[in-house]
Amino acid sequence: MKKRGILTMDEQQLKNMKVQDKFRATFKKIMFFAVSAVIALLITIGFSLLSIRNIYSKYYALNTYQADLRIDIQAYAKQGWCAISTTDAELQQECLEGMNEKATGFTEKLKLLETVYDDKDVIASLESDIALLQESNEELQNLFAEGVMDPEEGMSNGDEIATVLNDDVLVDVAQMAADLKIVSADSAEMAEVTYQRALAVIIIMVIISLVIVMMTTVFIRNARATLTKNIQEPLEVVGHTVRKMAEGEFSSDISVDSKDELGAAVADLKHSTEITQAVVADIRESMQTLAEGDFTQGSINPQIYVGDYIPIRDAIDNIANTLSHTITQVKVSSQSVAQGASNMSQGATDLAEGTTDQAAAIQQLTASVESVSNQTREMAQAASEGNTLAMNVQKDVETGAEKMQLVTDAMSRINEASTKIEEVTNTIEQIASQTQLLALNASIEAARAGEAGRGFAVVAEEISELAEQSTEAANNTHELINSTLQEIRGGNGVVGETREALNLVQKSVNEVAEMMKKSGETANDQARAMEEITRGIEQISGVIQNNSATAEESSAVSQELSEQSDQLNDLMDQFKVRG
Repeated sequence: MKKRGILTMDEQQLKNMKVQDKFRATFKKIMFFAVSAVIALLITIGFSLLSIRNIYSKYYALNTYQADLRIDIQAYAKQGWCAISTTDAELQQECLEGMNEKATGFTEKLKLLETVYDDKDVIASLESDIALLQESNEELQNLFAEGVMDPEEGMSNGDEIATVLNDDVLVDVAQMAADLKIVSADSAEMAEVTYQRALAVIIIMVIISLVIVMMTTVFIRNARATLTKNIQEPLEVVGHTVRKMAEGEFSSDISVDSKDELGAAVADLKHSTEITQAVVADIRESMQTLAEGDFTQGSINPQIYVGDYIPIRDAIDNIANTLSHTITQVKVSSQSVAQGASNMSQGATDLAEGTTDQAAAIQQLTASVESVSNQTREMAQAASEGNTLAMNVQKDVETGAEKMQLVTDAMSRINEASTKIEEVTNTIEQIASQTQLLALNASIEAARAGEAGRGFAVVAEEISELAEQSTEAANNTHELINSTLQEIRGGNGVVGETREALNLVQKSVNEVAEMMKKSGETANDQARAMEEITRGIEQISGVIQNNSATAEESSAVSQELSEQSDQLNDLMDQFKVRG
């Protein structure tokens, strides 16, 4: 067992806690480390601010005060040299007043310096320097007051003033400046010490903070491992048990040393597994009893079935009841099967004999149908050839009808031409009559003319003869045209009768062709029908042969079935069923 330490959690104590308390205890310790780190950080920040405040409020002020004093003493010395070197009385007076002002202010500024500076010896030395400087200033003021200003020569007692200024005032100023340098050096040294001290404290606190952070990290890692182990172990046991149960194994040992919710869950799972194991064992024994043929009892231990297992118990009981009833029915059925097998054997023998007679009849029918099929095919071939001849005749008749139509059209055109010729002949005849009348008039006029019209009379006579000839020719033409028209009319009648006869012939040929076509189609349909009948007869023959073979097989099977039914009865006697 691991001992409890600041960076670890007590595993045994965690096992006895609830899950919520485990996390609460862990986070309390994490909060302790976090608060410690925050406190260290606050201390670091506070000390840093305090150090910065000291550096600013003390050492910066100290350096400022001593710098002001040094500036004032330098200004004081400068005012002294100004007073001794000038020949201007007013300027000299201003310089002297400035010296008095600076000398008076030394004491006040020294008091300010004392508030931030702790070295009493240096303060005493500065007080002594200021007192000497103030005495020298008073002596200089008296000398300047006693002396007389010469615009060209200067002060009448200038040598005495210079001696006091060089031997007393400047020496005091130098001593005071040296003491102030000590103050400045002390200020720098103390500021450096304060800075180093603050830096050391900051480093120490940072190290402490880092140590706390590292300790927190180590604790979190250890706590995580401890919590994970404390929670994971029961879960692994549960997972292993569930997997084994899924694989059908219920004998796994479930043991977890934990009193939290997971331990309770494991205990419940163990109890559930024990119940399931008992149920599975009872199912196995019950199934074994049923497998041995004992159907008088269902579940062996029905009292262990609870909850959702009750339907399983009922199902086992139903299986036993159903199988018992089924076996009883099978026994009865096997006896019926034996009787039926005997009857089927006799029926199969009768069927085999009947199928043999049917096969012979089918063979005779096949031969007859084959003969009819051949004759039908020959008739279809003849009908097809007749249809071809009829189609050729139909085409010839159609050609003759078309040619007769052409003759009719030609006769019509000849008739029309003859009519036009007759009209022309009538015109010629009219012209001849007019010509003859003119010739007669010409002869009359020639006779009246006497000897002078004799030649004209001869011409008129000739014209009269020509007119008579034209009239005669026109009459002959009339006769020929009339005769021709009569012949044409007769020919048109003959052609019309011929055309009507050809139309009747064409109609008859079309009807014959259609009849031959239908006859050929009918013959082809009959041929195909006979082929289908032949195939059907062949199929019937095959079926009859199969029936014959099946009947023989059925006879053999029925005999075998009878034997097996006897064996089944023997087997059924081995089962124990409920009365």
